[in-house]
Amino acid sequence: MANWDRSLAFGTGFGAIEALVLGLVSLLGTAALLLLHDFLPPETQARVAAQLAGRAAFLPLILPVLERAVTLIIHVFSCVAIIYGFRTRRALPWFALAFAYKSAVDGMAAWGIQVLKARESITGLTQLELLMVPFAIAGLAGLVFLRKRMEIMDVSLCHSNLPTN
Repeated sequence: MANWDRSLAFGTGFGAIEALVLGLVSLLGTAALLLLHDFLPPETQARVAAQLAGRAAFLPLILPVLERAVTLIIHVFSCVAIIYGFRTRRALPWFALAFAYKSAVDGMAAWGIQVLKARESITGLTQLELLMVPFAIAGLAGLVFLRKRMEIMDVSLCHSNLPTN
């Protein structure tokens, strides 16, 4: 049976696999940028140099870590909510909550890419990542709520399986 620990592990594994895949893609992109720098158009070279020399030169290093941490929390909460729904035999409402939550996150990401130009500037990317933090905070609150509920369920299940005299 999927208890709190197993549910948390499943959600963490789901988020970690995505982080690993996207991290490798990002690493390959960065390596290509560094190795092929001399072959880039001059305007691209100038933009990269300006981003790395600016006051916020540390942001390209910190933002991916923030993004992965936020995304991991979002994945874990969504997975745990779905598992909790199955355990309580109320899968549909909990699935709907997880689906709506992740859809709101994806919608915010799409909006940020279009409106904030998150793919084109460090400022836009920073703004988008900061907009995702409240989703992670909500996910953490949801995890605290679900942990309490699942641990109560586990204790109740344990007591119901005790032999009676």
